[in-house]
Amino acid sequence: SDLSSPRLYSHSVKKSDPKQPMIVLSDDQVWGILKKNFRAVIDINRKALGSLSADASCENGNDDASAYVPSRIMIPYNKGSNATSGDCTLFKPAMYTARQTGSEDDRDGDDTYSVTMGMKVASVRDGNANLGKPSVPCTIMMLDPASGDVSAVLGATSLTAVRTAAGSAAATELMCLSRLAPPSAGTCSSNANEGDAIENATYPPLEMVCFGAGMQIEMHIAAIRACQWPSSDQKLELSKLTIINRNQARALALKEKLLSDGSNDAKSISEIKILSTGDSEIDDAVSTADIIVTGTNASTPLFQGKMAKKGVHINGVGSYQSDHQEIDNDIVDRCYVCFDTVEAMTVGDLKHLRPSARVRLFGDIIAEGEGITSLDHFQSIDSTFFKSVGTAIQDILTAEYVVQEARKQGVGTEVIT
Repeated sequence: SDLSSPRLYSHSVKKSDPKQPMIVLSDDQVWGILKKNFRAVIDINRKALGSLSADASCENGNDDASAYVPSRIMIPYNKGSNATSGDCTLFKPAMYTARQTGSEDDRDGDDTYSVTMGMKVASVRDGNANLGKPSVPCTIMMLDPASGDVSAVLGATSLTAVRTAAGSAAATELMCLSRLAPPSAGTCSSNANEGDAIENATYPPLEMVCFGAGMQIEMHIAAIRACQWPSSDQKLELSKLTIINRNQARALALKEKLLSDGSNDAKSISEIKILSTGDSEIDDAVSTADIIVTGTNASTPLFQGKMAKKGVHINGVGSYQSDHQEIDNDIVDRCYVCFDTVEAMTVGDLKHLRPSARVRLFGDIIAEGEGITSLDHFQSIDSTFFKSVGTAIQDILTAEYVVQEARKQGVGTEVIT
């Protein structure tokens, strides 16, 4: 949706090096950069989602940091031999602006603004699965805001999955770990003892259940394993991971990949269990889960909400249309719900919200709480649900990070235009 009109700045805009050539990065090269530092990507996506808060919007006159996300453009595609009724191509532009100054009072001086501008093109092609290609291929084009020249082109299929997972990880830290952290990790009677209390705190290992076994779930497992407990550099540890998928071979392949991947510095998973859709053990897995992730295109709920324990946190990222529903009304009614954008409110998971439901834009929670320090919202509630459909501001800020790292590492192909 059009969150605001672009604000016109009378101050100078930070310009990129006019001699810097355009860079082209393949999807594999993008993934090679992102997988090295999930922690950085989580922080970037927290910033992206925080820029969508009401306080950060351009229309409120916020000069420090703001996002401009126009409505996406959709073109249906139904002419090809492999085309299906749902095939389409989406054009999703966005701009992020941040004030660069060393003085809070220097608003009338020659402030400099850092502007990030770009657009993602995402195509839905259901027939691609038969060709061994991603069903939603994505590409991002970044612009030099000062000249308008294209500064980078990135294969962004993996990036889309990673940024979605990073947004869920940010929500998991704020909405889940802030509630489950031991008291000694969150509060102390004196500042002098605070560091010792946090260092000596014992953080419980958690259980996670994932519905689905595709790229989105793989990225969520990696991102959530990179989550950190409040006011600590200690990472979340999973004592048990249950992967539920109708295609057992795909789920088993993901399990083997997780067991053999030694590149992730996250703590090892004590137990990984595979279940089929409809398995009688699903209720048991859900009943002990601390975190549930759903990454499917299901039209009916994936599990019985009444089986989920009090305190569970759910990240719902698969459904994106009004006739899609991964989470049943029972558990949604119990949850404090945060959504990434207003579009998420039209998805089947949230269509039946009661008038008394506790619902907030996640960006507002970030803006109010400065990340994971805001505990008041979640201390006395039953459970939490983060509903995400994604936003272009996540795409371009994540792409900006990739481009910066690629230039540092000498990755990609430079093109002089």
